[in-house]
This record gives sequence, structure tokens and C-alpha cells, in this order.
Amino acid sequence: MLEVNINERYVHDLILESLKNKKPLSVIRIGDGEISTLKYDLDRNLTNRFYQRHTGKQPTESEMVEISNNLRSSILDANIIGISPKGIDERTSNPVWGLTNSILYDLIQENHDSKKYCDMNLHYKLNKHGLLDNILKSIDELYILTPRDVVSQLQKKYPNIKKVHFIKIPGQYIFEESPVIESYYPDTYNKIMSDFKNQKFDGKLLLFGGGFIGKNLGVEFSRMGGVSLDIGSVFDMFVGKVTRGKGKGPNVYVKPILE
Repeated sequence: MLEVNINERYVHDLILESLKNKKPLSVIRIGDGEISTLKYDLDRNLTNRFYQRHTGKQPTESEMVEISNNLRSSILDANIIGISPKGIDERTSNPVWGLTNSILYDLIQENHDSKKYCDMNLHYKLNKHGLLDNILKSIDELYILTPRDVVSQLQKKYPNIKKVHFIKIPGQYIFEESPVIESYYPDTYNKIMSDFKNQKFDGKLLLFGGGFIGKNLGVEFSRMGGVSLDIGSVFDMFVGKVTRGKGKGPNVYVKPILE
């Protein structure tokens, strides 16, 4: 079975080292949404709900297969994977949680020893302990893949970042104030993948929050030489949007952490 074997400080240090030495590194997080779309036949009703919540529509059968294969590639190629800690399956009624780590273990198999595993709440821990802040203070150029346009806020808080490349993707349908059904997959996904394949990102950092469809985009950035870090809903926290936990909703806001 897979178990967490590194903490957020380790990830922070490795990111800084990889940026300094221009070494590729990919950090992704895998939860029930990813497992439900990876193993889409495990519980079709659950998978359909995830797609409806995230994209506002049901994909075709061939698109489900492609998205599953893309997720598989991202998991196999990632260097660090955020996984559910022990006991999480006991605190939720979602049956997929209890299967997550065993499914990942079966998928990774022979490559398992070459990977590191952190808590899937890595993004929150990096933010809470000031480690994400420290990473952002160390760079002069940044790529962000997210629905949230936080370019001006980032450059205001981190004047050391001279250039922010904003790669816009559709937001999570259920949490958008005025939801619009957009073609995240295949259209937006394929365009970004094509753009990434034509560039080199050595020594560059991508922060991404792209849901289960976007995991492979983050890993692709690393395949092209860069460092990619999956910070998910921290992008929502940047603008004060509450999309996780108690009281979440499309029109629920608190004080943003980027001002």
C-alpha cells in the first residue's frame, strides 16, 4: 500500500532546488475525483456526477477513455503524488476514498519506489506554513494555469515576479457564479497541450489548478523541462472564493489571501 513519506518542507526544498538547477519536477494530487474519472466504470453514477459538477456536461464515451488515459499518464510520469492519508476513508461516505491508494498502487507497481508521496492537502499546508509564499519570493517569472485571473494581485504582492503567464481554463461549473458550459476537453486541453509541446520550460515554475482534466497539463509542463505544482483550490483562496469545506458555494466569499 502507498503511504505518505515526505512532508511539505521536503516538497518546498525540492522545488527550490529543481528551479535553481533547472531540473524538471512534477507534483500532482490525486483524490476521489481523479480516481472516479480514472476508473470511470467503477461507479458510473458517481463518475457522471463528478463530470456534471466540474464541466456541466457529460463527456462522450471516447472522451472518458481519453481523459482516463491522460490521468494514467500523469500519475505514471509525476515525481511526487499527493495521496489520501490513513483513515480518510473512515471520515467520508464516498466509497471511492477507501479504494484510492490501492488503485494507485496497482497502477504504479514497478515505478512505485521511484516516486515520493505527500499528503494530498499539500497545497493547503504549503500556504499555511508560508512555504508557497517563500517559493513565490524566489522567482522572477511564473506560469499559472487556472480559471482565476490573479496576475495583478500576484505581481502586487510579489514585485520580484516580473512576468506572469496566465493560461486560462474553464472554472469548476458548480462553483461559478454565472456558469457557462465550455469545452475544457478536448478543445482547451488540446490547445494548451499543443502550446506546451512547442516550448522549453527549464528553470520555470507552473502553479496549476485544473481539476482532473488538467493534471496531465501540469505534468506536460514538467516533461518540457519545468517545475509544476498542483495547488488546486488555493487559487480560489487567492480571490477569497469558498469552494471547499463547510459553507462552500458559487457566491460565497471570504477575505482573499492575495490583495
